[in-house]
Amino acid sequence: MATRIDGKTLAAKVKAQVAEEAAKLPRQPGLAVVLVGEDPASQVYVRGKEADCGECGIRSFPYRLPAETTQRELLDLIEKLNRDPAVDGILVQLPLPEPLEEAAVIAAIAPEKDVDCFHPYNVGRLNIGDPVFQPCTPAGVMEMLREYGISPAGKRCVVLGRSNIVGKPMAALLTQADGTVTLCHSKTPDLADITRQADILVSAVGKVNCVTVDMVKDGAVVIDVAMNRNEAGKLCGDVCYDEAAEKAFAHGHTGFFRRGLVWLFSNITGYHKTVYPHIKDEKAIDTGMVISTVFAALVACVYVLIVLRSMDIALRSTSAFHALLAAGSAALLAVQAFIILGGVLKFIPMTGVTVPFLSYGGTSLVSCLGLMGAVQGVASRNERLLREDQRLADGGEDAQ
Repeated sequence: MATRIDGKTLAAKVKAQVAEEAAKLPRQPGLAVVLVGEDPASQVYVRGKEADCGECGIRSFPYRLPAETTQRELLDLIEKLNRDPAVDGILVQLPLPEPLEEAAVIAAIAPEKDVDCFHPYNVGRLNIGDPVFQPCTPAGVMEMLREYGISPAGKRCVVLGRSNIVGKPMAALLTQADGTVTLCHSKTPDLADITRQADILVSAVGKVNCVTVDMVKDGAVVIDVAMNRNEAGKLCGDVCYDEAAEKAFAHGHTGFFRRGLVWLFSNITGYHKTVYPHIKDEKAIDTGMVISTVFAALVACVYVLIVLRSMDIALRSTSAFHALLAAGSAALLAVQAFIILGGVLKFIPMTGVTVPFLSYGGTSLVSCLGLMGAVQGVASRNERLLREDQRLADGGEDAQ
Protein backbone atom coordinates (compact mmCIF):
# COMPACT_ATOMS: atom_id res chain seq x y z
CA MET A 1 0.00 0.00 0.00
CA ALA A 2 1.32 3.46 -0.93
CA THR A 3 2.37 6.14 1.53
CA ARG A 4 -0.39 8.74 1.89
CA ILE A 5 0.76 12.35 1.60
CA ASP A 6 -1.37 14.11 4.17
CA GLY A 7 -2.16 17.61 2.91
CA LYS A 8 -4.22 18.54 5.96
CA THR A 9 -1.37 17.93 8.38
CA LEU A 10 1.03 19.88 6.20
CA ALA A 11 -1.47 22.73 5.93
CA ALA A 12 -1.82 22.98 9.70
CA LYS A 13 1.97 22.99 10.11
CA VAL A 14 2.55 25.75 7.57
CA LYS A 15 -0.39 27.83 8.85
CA ALA A 16 1.22 27.85 12.29
CA GLN A 17 4.51 28.97 10.76
CA VAL A 18 2.80 31.74 8.76
CA ALA A 19 0.89 32.96 11.84
CA GLU A 20 4.16 33.09 13.78
CA GLU A 21 5.85 35.12 11.03
CA ALA A 22 2.84 37.45 10.70
CA ALA A 23 2.92 38.20 14.43
CA LYS A 24 6.53 39.44 14.12
CA LEU A 25 5.74 41.99 11.41
CA PRO A 26 5.45 45.72 12.29
CA ARG A 27 1.79 45.67 11.27
CA GLN A 28 -0.80 43.08 10.37
CA PRO A 29 -0.54 42.09 6.70
CA GLY A 30 -3.67 42.29 4.56
CA LEU A 31 -5.10 40.32 1.64
CA ALA A 32 -7.77 41.72 -0.69
CA VAL A 33 -9.86 39.01 -2.35
CA VAL A 34 -11.99 40.10 -5.31
CA LEU A 35 -14.80 37.83 -6.47
CA VAL A 36 -16.87 38.80 -9.51
CA GLY A 37 -20.09 36.87 -10.13
CA GLU A 38 -21.62 33.81 -8.48
CA ASP A 39 -19.47 30.90 -9.69
CA PRO A 40 -20.01 28.12 -7.09
CA ALA A 41 -16.46 26.73 -7.18
CA SER A 42 -15.01 30.23 -6.86
CA GLN A 43 -17.25 30.96 -3.88
CA VAL A 44 -16.01 27.82 -2.11
CA TYR A 45 -12.41 28.78 -2.79
CA VAL A 46 -12.89 32.37 -1.60
CA ARG A 47 -14.60 31.26 1.63
CA GLY A 48 -11.64 29.02 2.32
CA LYS A 49 -9.20 31.89 1.81
CA GLU A 50 -11.15 34.18 4.13
CA ALA A 51 -11.32 31.51 6.86
CA ASP A 52 -7.60 30.80 6.62
CA CYS A 53 -6.78 34.52 6.78
CA GLY A 54 -7.99 34.61 10.37
CA GLU A 55 -6.02 31.54 11.34
CA CYS A 56 -2.83 32.94 9.81
CA GLY A 57 -3.10 36.39 11.43
CA ILE A 58 -3.81 38.15 8.13
CA ARG A 59 -6.51 40.77 7.61
CA SER A 60 -9.06 39.91 4.95
CA PHE A 61 -10.51 42.57 2.64
CA PRO A 62 -13.32 40.83 0.73
CA TYR A 63 -14.81 42.45 -2.38
CA ARG A 64 -17.82 40.70 -3.90
CA LEU A 65 -18.91 42.29 -7.15
CA PRO A 66 -21.95 41.47 -9.30
CA ALA A 67 -21.49 39.61 -12.59
CA GLU A 68 -22.53 42.81 -14.39
CA THR A 69 -19.39 44.62 -13.19
CA THR A 70 -17.67 46.39 -16.09
CA GLN A 71 -14.00 46.14 -17.00
CA ARG A 72 -13.50 49.79 -16.04
CA GLU A 73 -15.09 49.32 -12.62
CA LEU A 74 -12.92 46.29 -11.88
CA LEU A 75 -9.73 48.02 -13.03
CA ASP A 76 -10.58 51.07 -10.91
CA LEU A 77 -10.93 48.83 -7.84
CA ILE A 78 -7.58 47.16 -8.54
CA GLU A 79 -5.91 50.56 -8.90
CA LYS A 80 -7.40 51.60 -5.56
CA LEU A 81 -6.06 48.42 -3.91
CA ASN A 82 -2.65 48.93 -5.52
CA ARG A 83 -2.40 52.29 -3.72
CA ASP A 84 -3.79 51.07 -0.39
CA PRO A 85 -0.85 50.61 2.05
CA ALA A 86 -2.94 48.27 4.23
CA VAL A 87 -3.26 45.77 1.36
CA ASP A 88 -0.17 43.63 0.82
CA GLY A 89 -1.70 41.06 -1.51
CA ILE A 90 -4.40 41.26 -4.18
CA LEU A 91 -6.14 38.18 -5.42
CA VAL A 92 -8.75 38.32 -8.19
CA GLN A 93 -10.59 35.02 -8.28
CA LEU A 94 -10.57 33.35 -11.71
CA PRO A 95 -12.35 32.63 -13.96
CA LEU A 96 -13.99 36.00 -14.51
CA PRO A 97 -17.43 36.20 -16.11
CA GLU A 98 -17.60 37.31 -19.72
CA PRO A 99 -16.91 39.78 -21.23
CA LEU A 100 -14.24 40.72 -18.65
CA GLU A 101 -10.67 40.31 -19.95
CA GLU A 102 -8.58 38.28 -17.50
CA ALA A 103 -5.23 39.22 -19.06
CA ALA A 104 -5.87 42.95 -18.66
CA VAL A 105 -7.05 42.48 -15.07
CA ILE A 106 -4.00 40.41 -14.12
CA ALA A 107 -1.66 42.93 -15.73
CA ALA A 108 -3.30 45.75 -13.74
CA ILE A 109 -2.32 44.20 -10.38
CA ALA A 110 0.91 45.68 -8.99
CA PRO A 111 3.57 42.93 -9.32
CA GLU A 112 4.62 43.39 -5.68
CA LYS A 113 1.03 42.59 -4.58
CA ASP A 114 0.46 39.72 -7.03
CA VAL A 115 0.64 36.93 -4.44
CA ASP A 116 -0.95 34.46 -6.89
CA CYS A 117 2.09 34.93 -9.18
CA PHE A 118 -0.03 35.53 -12.29
CA HIS A 119 1.42 38.89 -13.39
CA PRO A 120 3.70 38.60 -16.47
CA TYR A 121 6.59 40.14 -14.49
CA ASN A 122 6.36 37.51 -11.76
CA VAL A 123 5.84 34.69 -14.27
CA GLY A 124 8.98 35.80 -16.10
CA ARG A 125 10.98 35.91 -12.86
CA LEU A 126 9.70 32.43 -11.99
CA ASN A 127 10.73 30.96 -15.34
CA ILE A 128 14.29 32.27 -15.16
CA GLY A 129 14.66 30.75 -11.71
CA ASP A 130 14.62 34.03 -9.76
CA PRO A 131 11.06 34.17 -8.42
CA VAL A 132 9.55 37.03 -6.46
CA PHE A 133 6.57 34.92 -5.46
CA GLN A 134 5.84 31.28 -6.19
CA PRO A 135 2.46 30.16 -7.59
CA CYS A 136 0.49 28.68 -4.73
CA THR A 137 -0.50 25.22 -5.96
CA PRO A 138 2.81 24.30 -7.67
CA ALA A 139 4.75 25.65 -4.68
CA GLY A 140 2.55 23.52 -2.45
CA VAL A 141 3.41 20.41 -4.48
CA MET A 142 7.13 21.10 -4.15
CA GLU A 143 6.73 21.58 -0.39
CA MET A 144 4.89 18.28 -0.11
CA LEU A 145 7.68 16.51 -1.98
CA ARG A 146 10.30 18.08 0.31
CA GLU A 147 8.32 17.19 3.42
CA TYR A 148 8.29 13.53 2.44
CA GLY A 149 11.91 13.42 1.27
CA ILE A 150 11.05 12.99 -2.42
CA SER A 151 13.52 14.73 -4.73
CA PRO A 152 12.65 15.32 -8.41
CA ALA A 153 16.37 15.38 -9.32
CA GLY A 154 17.13 12.81 -12.01
CA LYS A 155 13.53 11.58 -12.11
CA ARG A 156 11.02 11.57 -14.95
CA CYS A 157 8.24 13.97 -14.05
CA VAL A 158 4.96 14.19 -15.96
CA VAL A 159 2.53 17.07 -15.52
CA LEU A 160 -1.02 16.69 -16.85
CA GLY A 161 -2.54 20.05 -17.81
CA ARG A 162 -0.93 23.14 -19.30
CA SER A 163 -2.80 25.96 -17.59
CA ASN A 164 -0.98 29.16 -16.65
CA ILE A 165 -2.18 28.69 -13.07
CA VAL A 166 -0.88 25.16 -12.37
CA GLY A 167 0.48 23.15 -15.30
CA LYS A 168 3.10 25.49 -16.76
CA PRO A 169 4.52 26.80 -13.45
CA MET A 170 4.49 23.24 -12.07
CA ALA A 171 6.65 22.11 -14.99
CA ALA A 172 8.99 25.07 -14.42
CA LEU A 173 9.49 24.31 -10.70
CA LEU A 174 10.11 20.61 -11.34
CA THR A 175 12.63 21.50 -14.05
CA GLN A 176 14.42 23.88 -11.68
CA ALA A 177 14.57 21.01 -9.17
CA ASP A 178 16.51 18.99 -11.80
CA GLY A 179 13.62 16.80 -12.86
CA THR A 180 13.19 15.68 -16.49
CA VAL A 181 9.75 17.07 -17.23
CA THR A 182 7.09 16.24 -19.81
CA LEU A 183 4.08 18.58 -19.98
CA CYS A 184 1.01 16.83 -21.37
CA HIS A 185 -2.33 18.26 -22.50
CA SER A 186 -5.51 17.44 -24.41
CA LYS A 187 -3.63 17.07 -27.73
CA THR A 188 -0.93 14.74 -26.39
CA PRO A 189 -1.06 11.36 -28.21
CA ASP A 190 -0.57 8.05 -26.37
CA LEU A 191 -0.99 9.75 -23.00
CA ALA A 192 -1.02 6.52 -20.99
CA ASP A 193 2.35 5.47 -22.48
CA ILE A 194 3.85 8.73 -21.23
CA THR A 195 2.31 8.67 -17.76
CA ARG A 196 3.48 5.07 -17.22
CA GLN A 197 7.07 6.34 -17.51
CA ALA A 198 6.58 8.92 -14.76
CA ASP A 199 8.42 8.64 -11.46
CA ILE A 200 6.45 11.69 -10.32
CA LEU A 201 3.00 12.28 -11.80
CA VAL A 202 1.15 15.55 -11.10
CA SER A 203 -2.41 15.79 -12.42
CA ALA A 204 -4.16 19.14 -12.89
CA VAL A 205 -6.67 18.36 -15.63
CA GLY A 206 -9.99 19.02 -13.90
CA LYS A 207 -11.80 15.86 -15.05
CA VAL A 208 -13.11 13.18 -12.69
CA ASN A 209 -11.29 9.81 -12.92
CA CYS A 210 -9.29 10.79 -16.02
CA VAL A 211 -6.18 9.14 -14.52
CA THR A 212 -6.83 5.41 -14.20
CA VAL A 213 -4.74 2.70 -12.58
CA ASP A 214 -3.32 1.50 -15.91
CA MET A 215 -1.75 4.96 -16.42
CA VAL A 216 0.40 4.72 -13.25
CA LYS A 217 3.58 2.68 -13.01
CA ASP A 218 4.51 0.73 -9.91
CA GLY A 219 6.25 2.84 -7.30
CA ALA A 220 5.34 6.21 -8.82
CA VAL A 221 4.62 9.31 -6.76
CA VAL A 222 1.15 10.56 -7.73
CA ILE A 223 -0.09 14.00 -6.67
CA ASP A 224 -3.57 15.09 -7.69
CA VAL A 225 -4.15 18.84 -7.43
CA ALA A 226 -7.44 19.04 -9.35
CA MET A 227 -10.71 20.01 -7.67
CA ASN A 228 -13.81 18.46 -9.27
CA ARG A 229 -17.24 17.29 -8.18
CA ASN A 230 -18.39 13.77 -8.93
CA GLU A 231 -21.93 12.68 -9.75
CA ALA A 232 -22.81 12.71 -6.04
CA GLY A 233 -21.62 16.31 -5.74
CA LYS A 234 -18.60 15.36 -3.64
CA LEU A 235 -15.25 17.11 -4.12
CA CYS A 236 -12.69 14.87 -5.79
CA GLY A 237 -9.65 15.00 -8.05
CA ASP A 238 -8.56 13.55 -11.39
CA VAL A 239 -7.11 10.26 -10.17
CA CYS A 240 -8.98 7.03 -9.43
CA TYR A 241 -7.79 7.31 -5.87
CA ASP A 242 -8.20 3.83 -4.36
CA GLU A 243 -6.97 1.94 -7.43
CA ALA A 244 -3.90 4.12 -7.97
CA ALA A 245 -3.00 3.82 -4.28
CA GLU A 246 -2.40 0.10 -4.78
CA LYS A 247 0.45 0.77 -7.21
CA ALA A 248 1.90 4.14 -6.19
CA PHE A 249 4.77 4.63 -3.78
CA ALA A 250 3.12 7.82 -2.49
CA HIS A 251 -0.04 9.68 -3.38
CA GLY A 252 -1.83 12.75 -2.18
CA HIS A 253 -4.97 14.76 -2.71
CA THR A 254 -6.88 15.08 0.55
CA GLY A 255 -6.30 18.49 2.07
CA PHE A 256 -4.32 19.80 -0.87
CA PHE A 257 -6.96 22.43 -1.45
CA ARG A 258 -6.11 23.95 1.93
CA ARG A 259 -2.37 23.43 1.38
CA GLY A 260 -2.40 25.60 -1.74
CA LEU A 261 -4.22 28.35 0.14
CA VAL A 262 -1.69 28.32 2.93
CA TRP A 263 1.15 28.90 0.47
CA LEU A 264 -0.70 32.02 -0.64
CA PHE A 265 -0.46 33.40 2.89
CA SER A 266 3.20 32.42 3.03
CA ASN A 267 3.72 34.65 -0.02
CA ILE A 268 2.07 37.55 1.80
CA THR A 269 4.28 37.34 4.89
CA GLY A 270 7.33 36.75 2.69
CA TYR A 271 6.50 39.98 0.88
CA HIS A 272 7.28 41.93 4.05
CA LYS A 273 10.53 40.13 4.78
CA THR A 274 12.32 39.48 1.49
CA VAL A 275 10.45 40.97 -1.46
CA TYR A 276 10.83 44.52 -2.77
CA PRO A 277 12.81 45.82 0.23
CA HIS A 278 12.54 49.41 -1.04
CA ILE A 279 8.78 49.22 -0.52
CA LYS A 280 8.99 47.99 3.07
CA ASP A 281 10.19 51.36 4.41
CA GLU A 282 6.92 53.25 4.50
CA LYS A 283 8.56 56.35 6.05
CA ALA A 284 10.99 56.56 3.11
CA ILE A 285 8.09 56.30 0.68
CA ASP A 286 6.28 59.17 2.40
CA THR A 287 9.39 61.38 2.33
CA GLY A 288 9.90 60.73 -1.36
CA MET A 289 6.29 61.55 -2.11
CA VAL A 290 6.52 64.80 -0.12
CA ILE A 291 9.61 65.90 -2.05
CA SER A 292 7.98 65.00 -5.37
CA THR A 293 4.79 66.80 -4.43
CA VAL A 294 6.60 70.00 -3.37
CA PHE A 295 8.67 69.97 -6.54
CA ALA A 296 5.55 69.44 -8.66
CA ALA A 297 3.79 72.30 -6.90
CA LEU A 298 6.76 74.61 -7.60
CA VAL A 299 6.80 73.59 -11.25
CA ALA A 300 3.07 74.27 -11.48
CA CYS A 301 3.56 77.73 -9.90
CA VAL A 302 6.28 78.58 -12.43
CA TYR A 303 3.90 77.45 -15.20
CA VAL A 304 1.21 79.77 -13.86
CA LEU A 305 3.62 82.76 -13.80
CA ILE A 306 4.66 82.07 -17.37
CA VAL A 307 1.01 81.75 -18.40
CA LEU A 308 0.31 85.22 -16.97
CA ARG A 309 3.35 86.70 -18.74
CA SER A 310 2.33 85.03 -22.02
CA MET A 311 -1.16 86.50 -21.78
CA ASP A 312 0.32 89.94 -21.09
CA ILE A 313 2.52 89.67 -24.18
CA ALA A 314 -0.42 88.44 -26.27
CA LEU A 315 -2.55 91.41 -25.22
CA ARG A 316 0.19 94.00 -25.86
CA SER A 317 1.58 92.56 -29.08
CA THR A 318 0.92 94.51 -32.29
CA SER A 319 1.45 91.40 -34.45
CA ALA A 320 -1.41 88.92 -34.80
CA PHE A 321 1.08 86.07 -35.31
CA HIS A 322 3.05 86.90 -32.18
CA ALA A 323 -0.15 87.34 -30.17
CA LEU A 324 -1.37 83.90 -31.33
CA LEU A 325 2.02 82.35 -30.49
CA ALA A 326 1.98 83.78 -26.98
CA ALA A 327 -1.65 82.77 -26.40
CA GLY A 328 -0.92 79.19 -27.58
CA SER A 329 2.07 78.97 -25.26
CA ALA A 330 -0.12 80.18 -22.40
CA ALA A 331 -2.79 77.59 -23.17
CA LEU A 332 -0.25 74.73 -23.31
CA LEU A 333 1.31 75.70 -20.01
CA ALA A 334 -2.10 76.15 -18.38
CA VAL A 335 -3.07 72.58 -19.31
CA GLN A 336 0.20 71.17 -17.96
CA ALA A 337 -0.15 73.17 -14.74
CA PHE A 338 -3.70 71.82 -14.32
CA ILE A 339 -2.53 68.21 -14.81
CA ILE A 340 0.31 68.55 -12.29
CA LEU A 341 -1.88 70.27 -9.71
CA GLY A 342 -4.52 67.61 -10.31
CA GLY A 343 -1.98 64.91 -9.48
CA VAL A 344 -0.86 66.74 -6.35
CA LEU A 345 -4.35 67.50 -5.07
CA LYS A 346 -5.70 64.07 -6.19
CA PHE A 347 -8.67 65.43 -8.16
CA ILE A 348 -7.19 63.86 -11.29
CA PRO A 349 -6.78 60.05 -10.89
CA MET A 350 -3.06 59.32 -11.03
CA THR A 351 -0.74 56.82 -9.39
CA GLY A 352 1.31 59.63 -7.92
CA VAL A 353 3.70 62.31 -9.12
CA THR A 354 6.44 60.15 -10.57
CA VAL A 355 9.96 60.98 -11.64
CA PRO A 356 9.28 60.20 -15.35
CA PHE A 357 6.28 62.56 -15.31
CA LEU A 358 8.29 65.31 -13.65
CA SER A 359 11.09 64.78 -16.15
CA TYR A 360 8.57 65.28 -18.95
CA GLY A 361 7.20 68.35 -17.20
CA GLY A 362 10.70 69.74 -16.70
CA THR A 363 11.56 69.20 -20.37
CA SER A 364 8.33 70.92 -21.38
CA LEU A 365 9.14 73.77 -18.99
CA VAL A 366 12.57 74.33 -20.56
CA SER A 367 11.05 74.23 -24.06
CA CYS A 368 8.32 76.67 -23.12
CA LEU A 369 10.81 79.00 -21.42
CA GLY A 370 12.78 79.07 -24.65
CA LEU A 371 9.61 79.76 -26.61
CA MET A 372 8.66 82.51 -24.18
CA GLY A 373 12.10 84.06 -24.52
CA ALA A 374 11.72 84.17 -28.29
CA VAL A 375 8.21 85.62 -28.05
CA GLN A 376 9.28 88.20 -25.49
CA GLY A 377 12.29 89.12 -27.63
CA VAL A 378 10.01 89.72 -30.60
CA ALA A 379 7.65 91.71 -28.41
CA SER A 380 10.53 93.84 -27.06
CA ARG A 381 11.74 94.55 -30.59
CA ASN A 382 8.25 95.60 -31.63
CA GLU A 383 8.07 97.91 -28.64
CA ARG A 384 11.42 99.52 -29.59
CA LEU A 385 10.26 100.00 -33.16
CA LEU A 386 7.04 101.57 -31.94
CA ARG A 387 8.99 103.92 -29.67
CA GLU A 388 11.33 104.85 -32.54
CA ASP A 389 8.39 105.50 -34.84
CA GLN A 390 6.76 107.59 -32.16
CA ARG A 391 9.99 109.54 -31.59
CA LEU A 392 10.38 110.23 -35.29
CA ALA A 393 6.75 111.27 -35.48
CA ASP A 394 7.18 113.61 -32.56
CA GLY A 395 10.37 115.06 -34.11
CA GLY A 396 8.57 115.69 -37.37
CA GLU A 397 5.82 117.59 -35.60
CA ASP A 398 8.37 119.74 -33.73
CA ALA A 399 10.11 120.64 -37.00
CA GLN A 400 6.87 121.88 -38.45
